[in-house]
Amino acid sequence: METRSRGRRAVRAGTALVSSLLAAAVVVYGLWAGYLAAFASEGAVPPQSRIPDLPAGTEIVGSTTECASGGCWREVTLAPAPHSSPQALADRLGLESTEQRYPWRVHDPHSVQVWADTDGDRLVVSLRYWGVEVTP
Repeated sequence: METRSRGRRAVRAGTALVSSLLAAAVVVYGLWAGYLAAFASEGAVPPQSRIPDLPAGTEIVGSTTECASGGCWREVTLAPAPHSSPQALADRLGLESTEQRYPWRVHDPHSVQVWADTDGDRLVVSLRYWGVEVTP
């Protein structure tokens, strides 16, 4: 009888521990998502992983974070595959003429604005969190 009761206590303690850890993870994730929703345009930059999938042969040759009065953004410089141009790479990424807005992901819970500019034989892809900009 004593063994059965110890086993039940162990199961209850394990269930309580797992439940507590899960609740803590949900709270931390909620705080992170809330932070990004409230302050994303004030200095936070999206991770480099939010760049669209790159075609074979394309290389990332640089990554910087830039800031101005409207917030901060990440600039990733790409070298197109051999026998390709920056414009062709922009077309392939879907960034040929306009800014794109990508929805949030579980690992990055905020929408991202992406655009591209050519710089000689390179393509510079810029990413910033989507937010309302205040213009005076």
